[in-house]
Amino acid sequence: MRSPVLVAVLTAVAVLCAACGTSAGPGVPVSASGQVREQRGIAYPTVACPPRDSRTETADAYLPATATASSPVPAVVLIHGGSFVAGSRSAGGFVANGRDLAAHCWAAFSIDYCLPPQGTPGYPVEGQDVAAFVDYVVAHAVTFGVDPHRIVLWGGSAGATLAVDTATHLGNAQVAAAVGWSGGYSFTDPSGAHTSNERNVANYLGCPTLSTPSCAATALAASAADHVTPSTPPMYLANSTAELVPLPQLTDMTAALHTAGVEVRTQILPGDQHATAYTAVAFLAARIGSTTGTCTAPSPSGARG
Repeated sequence: MRSPVLVAVLTAVAVLCAACGTSAGPGVPVSASGQVREQRGIAYPTVACPPRDSRTETADAYLPATATASSPVPAVVLIHGGSFVAGSRSAGGFVANGRDLAAHCWAAFSIDYCLPPQGTPGYPVEGQDVAAFVDYVVAHAVTFGVDPHRIVLWGGSAGATLAVDTATHLGNAQVAAAVGWSGGYSFTDPSGAHTSNERNVANYLGCPTLSTPSCAATALAASAADHVTPSTPPMYLANSTAELVPLPQLTDMTAALHTAGVEVRTQILPGDQHATAYTAVAFLAARIGSTTGTCTAPSPSGARG
């Protein structure tokens, strides 16, 4: 079983089942524009989500019209936040965000994942769902017209936690880069944590506080910062100085990446912006590139969560 590991995405221009079949699921095709093809409600099988049994989750695809098997494009998997108990693949402007990405030559997949009821910890299932969708995209790369070697995980808040941890465990052989906006990466470091952090950790790990001794093993296993290796993919991490997620979460992860010799870019803003107002377009354009044709190449821009 894999350990778990983007919600905030771009606005104006900003980004487990393996082979489960020969099609890309029973998604509903939707035509958004001449440049973007959409497919909604793509089902991908997953493991059981506490307290339920095995189930399927769904994703929406936003694909450049030029994406084909002979001209594949990079893929960005968008992972929503919501304190590990809420959120949706279509919330927070994800439809517009997905279309923006596709219009700028990147395929975008906005996914749902396991959301146990509050009080029922889901770890490690949420991250296993993210890893399952990476497998799904790879298995259906020809159908979607994406390059299986240029897959990015991008999340904000709880989604950033899952994106970064999944990327850390899958490694650069499966994930080309990861972007985390305001995520938790070091559950063994309670520095700066407050009541809201403890509630979110309880939702995710089942630990009543970040420093509960009985949760030490789980906290360590769930901390991406404690599992970085030289094969961890490049990352872009963003946080604000006085927001919901303590800044040491970013600095711990950054230090671990530096120690392992892994490229990391950071953006730290003053104030309390949480999983919003950041951008990572230039970073990703340098990592996964863009395609030519009718698409407009992505460029740095404002962003929102």
